[in-house]
Amino acid sequence: MIFEQEALAALLADARSGHGGALVLRGGPGDARTTLLRWAADRAAGMTVLSGTGVRAEAELVFAGLQQLLTPLDSSVLPEPHRSAIEVVLGRSTAACTDLVVYTAVLRLLRSAGPVLVIVDDLQWWDRSSATALGFCARRVADAPVAFVLATDGPALDLPELVLPGTETTDRSDVHRAPAASGPDEDLAAALEAEATTASRRGGLATAADLLRRAADLSAPSDRERRLAAAGYAAWKSGHPALARSLTASVSDAAALDRLHGLIALSDDDQRSAHDHLVRAAMRRPPEEAVGLLFMAVAAALHADIDTTPALAHLSEAGAELGFTTFVEQLARLRVGTTADPWQLRATAPAALLRSDVHQWLWPLVIARHGADPRAALRFGIEARTSFSVNGMQAVLAFPELWLAELEHELGHWNAAFSRAGEGLRSARETGQRARAADFHAVLALAAPNPELCREHASAALALAVPLHNRLAAAKAAWALGQLALSTGDNETAVAHLSAIAEPTSPTGHTLVSRWAAADLVEACLRNGTPAGHVALPPATTPLLRSRRCRARALLTGTPELFAEAAAEAFPDHPHEQARAALLHGEWLRRNKHQSRSQLRLAHDTFTHLGATHWTRAAALQLRPATGTATGLTPQELSVARLAAQGLTNKEIGARLFLSPRTVGHHLYKIFPKLGIATRSQLRELDLDHPAR
Repeated sequence: MIFEQEALAALLADARSGHGGALVLRGGPGDARTTLLRWAADRAAGMTVLSGTGVRAEAELVFAGLQQLLTPLDSSVLPEPHRSAIEVVLGRSTAACTDLVVYTAVLRLLRSAGPVLVIVDDLQWWDRSSATALGFCARRVADAPVAFVLATDGPALDLPELVLPGTETTDRSDVHRAPAASGPDEDLAAALEAEATTASRRGGLATAADLLRRAADLSAPSDRERRLAAAGYAAWKSGHPALARSLTASVSDAAALDRLHGLIALSDDDQRSAHDHLVRAAMRRPPEEAVGLLFMAVAAALHADIDTTPALAHLSEAGAELGFTTFVEQLARLRVGTTADPWQLRATAPAALLRSDVHQWLWPLVIARHGADPRAALRFGIEARTSFSVNGMQAVLAFPELWLAELEHELGHWNAAFSRAGEGLRSARETGQRARAADFHAVLALAAPNPELCREHASAALALAVPLHNRLAAAKAAWALGQLALSTGDNETAVAHLSAIAEPTSPTGHTLVSRWAAADLVEACLRNGTPAGHVALPPATTPLLRSRRCRARALLTGTPELFAEAAAEAFPDHPHEQARAALLHGEWLRRNKHQSRSQLRLAHDTFTHLGATHWTRAAALQLRPATGTATGLTPQELSVARLAAQGLTNKEIGARLFLSPRTVGHHLYKIFPKLGIATRSQLRELDLDHPAR
């Protein structure tokens, strides 16, 4: 077992240095596995060792596993609400809690006790809520002195694994969950359902799903489908969409299925299907329930790029008497830009919305995300995120995290956006949300600090988004690739990606993104020698859209004042847009023999601050000749460069300067890197007749 011991020793060493991690020991003879666990514990000098063992009889006692593990720790060091959440986990409190609060509280408690070694044997017999919480924590300790060594025969945990010698392939994930009774037993079923309600209230949604499934197995046909549907809903909320699907496979209640299938599809399947299921489900529900489903149907329609009119019409009808008129009007403006203040929206929200801890934040946030004041939207979103850490569920956290990452990217906080989107991607993967994973990959592509990461995340976004008809994510990924191609001078590729976004039948086509990317498409077409007059420009409804519109018009008309106007509209909230306008303005000035250094320097420094290395390089290429690189040429090199810029061949240049064509070629070979250019045609754009400006 030398290899296994070396892996465990490395894990412990990393944790002691503040770089935690996890290792799953799968299978193997029981005594060999136990020996390895003891070996790790014996070598954990200076670490707090927390150990637990799965017990089959406790597999459906909510948080039984965590209670065994965390009892030795002092939770009084935690702030609220996490201190109270640990009290709930340990059975010392019956207060209401959510799964996300529990998971975060356990993580904070382990971090506070570090360095820590967590050892769990027979994890497959832990209750599902404890196991889910442990997996959540194990994936978030890369910067903490916490190590996990988990032994299991159960399902994969999306953590590094060592398969021990002598392992037989088994699947014991649900063996212990078979009901002891046979045939209907309503008393036991009702008791299990009551336990599920308690588990859900305590944040144990995964355990609640198991209990409801058992209750359904013991139910008469009249109650079986209702309990299966409830089990599926709890499984979805706990971040287990595949389990939710399997639990409801035999349910025939169309109303219950439409709601659940719509919710699952919105996060993990076809976005068009999600829209259709959610609209149908809303039609069978009372108005107060219908409005929430229709709100999510609008979200699905935006991702699929299908008409939102039907969902909005039903929402207007269902919400009229509940006071949703203002919200419906603002949602109808998402594609052109909203105007409402999120704080005011929440302050005047109807009672039906305020009764939902989640939706009272989600509705104003999505409206503000598409509005004219991104800073206000970000502040509101951060407060919403704080509220979700107290009242939210992990399954619904993806949307606000996505919108916050997008806002941070727009506002120029690229590092923060990349970090948040990376965390969102990890959560989306953990909770089985492929559609949201595609969204986060797209944001990561847009905010990527280098071309390699941009391509990597754009490819991943497209691979997920296209089959799910998540055209919003697919279009953003194509936009990222188009901008990357523009920045590197690959104009033909840029045209291909960006024009596809404006094509309704393209898998990457999207009405809204095509407006956002219109200025980039105009630039790509003009640089590629392709007509650009057909490009539909964005409406002038927000400062960001006005900036992009001005940039496009400046390119189309050759009016430099419009570049300045574009930069002014972008300042101060959209530094990337301001830099793009400054780069184009500086290029125009240099090409037309005007002072360009200040504009190009502004672009270069802004791109550098953002961490957009590919755009920084593009600005540097323009800046070098504009800042006097030509004075670094020898007199003969300068003469060669001027004649080459006029279109003369090497032979013609040699004849004028009494040089051989080979010598001319040698001079050009040295000239190109000095001027920061790569092709002969770029010489025509440089100011070779005047000193630096």
